[in-house]
Amino acid sequence: MSREWLEKLQSLRQRFNWEIDEDRFEFYDEFLPLIKDWRGDLPNLRDLFDKEGIDWLLCESICRVRCYDLELVDDDLADADWLIGFVITTGYADQPDVDEQGRPILSCATAIHEISRSRMSSNLYAKWRVFVLNLFKIYSRLEANYADEGGLTHFHVACQFGYGRLAERFVLEQGLSPDLVWPETGETPLHLALTHGCKIVARKLLSLGADPNLADNRGWTTLHAICENLAAHDLALVLLELNDPVDEDEEEQQQVVQIDVPDNLGRTQLHLALKNAKIQMGELLLIHGADVNRADSAGSTPLHYLVEGCTMEWLVGNDQLMRRWLEICDARDRTVQIDARDAEGRTPLQWAVARVEPMTVDALLTGGADLANFSFPTEDHFGCERNDPAYLEFMRNNKMSLACGALRIVERLQRAEYEVQRNEALTIMKLFEHCGLLDRSPILDVANWYEDRVFPDVARQMMIRPNLSLDQLVRLPTERAKRLLVYEDYSRLERLDGYQLLRRPRREACDSFLSEIMLRRFFREWAVLALMELTDYEMSSDCCLQVMELMTNKDLYNTCLGAWQA
Repeated sequence: MSREWLEKLQSLRQRFNWEIDEDRFEFYDEFLPLIKDWRGDLPNLRDLFDKEGIDWLLCESICRVRCYDLELVDDDLADADWLIGFVITTGYADQPDVDEQGRPILSCATAIHEISRSRMSSNLYAKWRVFVLNLFKIYSRLEANYADEGGLTHFHVACQFGYGRLAERFVLEQGLSPDLVWPETGETPLHLALTHGCKIVARKLLSLGADPNLADNRGWTTLHAICENLAAHDLALVLLELNDPVDEDEEEQQQVVQIDVPDNLGRTQLHLALKNAKIQMGELLLIHGADVNRADSAGSTPLHYLVEGCTMEWLVGNDQLMRRWLEICDARDRTVQIDARDAEGRTPLQWAVARVEPMTVDALLTGGADLANFSFPTEDHFGCERNDPAYLEFMRNNKMSLACGALRIVERLQRAEYEVQRNEALTIMKLFEHCGLLDRSPILDVANWYEDRVFPDVARQMMIRPNLSLDQLVRLPTERAKRLLVYEDYSRLERLDGYQLLRRPRREACDSFLSEIMLRRFFREWAVLALMELTDYEMSSDCCLQVMELMTNKDLYNTCLGAWQA
């Protein structure tokens, strides 16, 4: 039996020319089923392949996970796992090639490097981590610290995937520097460990003398890298505990880990923490002396960056970040320059309005933002990421939250005695139109559109208020529905479990129905003025309102456009 399978493998190997790419790929496709069904004694792979051949097979197994259809990832992972396991069980262990002086040739891309450059979702990271450990059973000779073309080494990958004992052996047994730089990115092993949340490895590297203040090619120190990490606070404690007093009698902190180091764009660690909405991390940096008002190369302060960090947070219900940050700064006696202007002359308040963040606007105004010199964002700045396809798609899927946010901002500005101008109202309308808020679903023209086999049962489960479901709402006369709801109800509905999962035609119909109700008052108030101007004030406001009863919001928008578009 063993001989039969070995002969099959030998025959397969001889059929293909290893120098031709297509032949190698075909060999791989036939090799995998063969080893999965292998019977008898395992082969000596060195009798069939040279080092380069084994390296290629292992790399190809990883490349297929990286490059192929996402729907096939699980199958490709299983294939790679099988191949790596087969190589290990045959007893194969890598032996580095040597030069004329007998020194190992370390310029060699392996499957370990391929994994490091692969997609890093949390699910895949866990699977890759197991693969890396198994591959180190094949590439077990640590003196062969292979580097790929970009200078990424096995040592770097061990740190990236949290293998502290391996990292320690690379340093202590092989004499590698704990600050060995990856030339392509400028990252050190400590950067890689912290970027990927490997606290134990980070502590190990620090104990081995790693420098936490080295910057990569972006100018990022390890503390910058942490501020981009999801688990920033816990990781930052690993570094910032180095600044704690050594003796209990000491009161002043050390500055082992430097704070307020600017990167290539002038951004400090606090800029990045707030950009990523990490308020707890920001407070930790304040405790360690971060400058709350330091501007980057474009004149943006950390407060400007927090406005960016708030954008997606309020859409998912986490809308108190700005208020919390200002309270933290106040509690720690840190004066925030709330009206600081960036290089374009824009304040955090202007950015908050432009990014349609109602609670951020409210927090800034409550915190003392000055409206005296405020100017409403221009058309090309309001909804400032509208030309980003991903952002536009996101907003189209959250259009009621967008509309609700914009209208709440208008109300808040007016409460602060800001008078919205007609061109500013038109700017808001154009954003609504751009994001599809004025599109009317043809289903609404069908009588009892809300009656089908599925929608009523699903909509009854979506409670906008304790006594009002989505199913009840869409059956109400339009005028009554308007009186029942406030702006927050619309965005709350959009975040309900199941709303995003409604079948597309019914979801679009609900969006159209609700948008028409929510925006009606805003469009009607401005369209009255526009229609009166178009008729040289020959029509009274009451007559205009009567005419508008039969007009949609899209019609009212076009009326305003006709009156005020330059």
